[in-house]
Amino acid sequence: MSGGYVKRMKGVQNTYFRNDYGNVSRTGKEEGQVWYVDPTNGSSSNGGFSWNDAFDSINTAMDAVTTGAGDHIMIKRGFYLLGEQQVVDKNDVKIWGSGSAEGTMLFGSGTAGAVTASDYDLIKVTGNNCLIDGLGLFTYKDTKSALVFDDAGGANTASFNEVRNCYFSPQAADGQNYGIEFKGGSINHIHHNIFEATKTAGVRLIGQVGNPARNLIEDNEFIGTNYALSIGSANYQTRFRRNLIVPGSQSGYNMTKGILVEAGMNAGDLTYSDNVFNVASGDVIDDSKTGGTINGSTLLGNVSLA
Repeated sequence: MSGGYVKRMKGVQNTYFRNDYGNVSRTGKEEGQVWYVDPTNGSSSNGGFSWNDAFDSINTAMDAVTTGAGDHIMIKRGFYLLGEQQVVDKNDVKIWGSGSAEGTMLFGSGTAGAVTASDYDLIKVTGNNCLIDGLGLFTYKDTKSALVFDDAGGANTASFNEVRNCYFSPQAADGQNYGIEFKGGSINHIHHNIFEATKTAGVRLIGQVGNPARNLIEDNEFIGTNYALSIGSANYQTRFRRNLIVPGSQSGYNMTKGILVEAGMNAGDLTYSDNVFNVASGDVIDDSKTGGTINGSTLLGNVSLA
């Protein structure tokens, strides 16, 4: 893990979603009830109104949240092994890590080896207009992701969300397939995060009910993630810009290229601009998989250090 990631990102505070696709922002209320979560000392039977009365999980806090009210969930600093997937299924919710030097670190359970029915993606977001800030997210299984935007509930879900100041990494070698996986979801803003040593890619775009559309991925660090971005479905007007893409210290994580176009996919409508990358081949995009193409993509101002 790259220590001190919170310090490096300290300057990013209280920035609300506004991007090149229009003056888009989270539309819900900014002030709501504050709920406290302490996975070690909290309880599902507590009221969640203070650290001494904290809930034990994000899921318990989500049960108390009023959707659309702008509620906040504060997670205490510490290292926590989570026994089940955490689901953000309400709108206008803000989830905050501690913002301290050691941070709030959430770990998925499981052991290395074959995947079992009990394995899970660590956090699933189906709500809209939500914020996740200042968490370290770690998974064990190499087929699972730390954070998934999931539009299984309908084409207009898992959208207008923001993820910032977070750290994504496996618990053990080959332990995290993707840091963030878009199974649908539109107009989400992913910025000022660190993705380190994720097995396949830092971020993946893969359709479900709908294809990912107009998502903005900018100002992140991808360190030894094999690929920074993997495109597994049609995507519309995705912007990937101002990211730093470099090899990692772990053996086998050498960033062969910046973007992987999966078999049979087209990276059309992707804008990949102003990124700095140091990858083994010096190439930005790997479209060598069967049927992979980059028709319609725009590559502007990228800098190679290879």
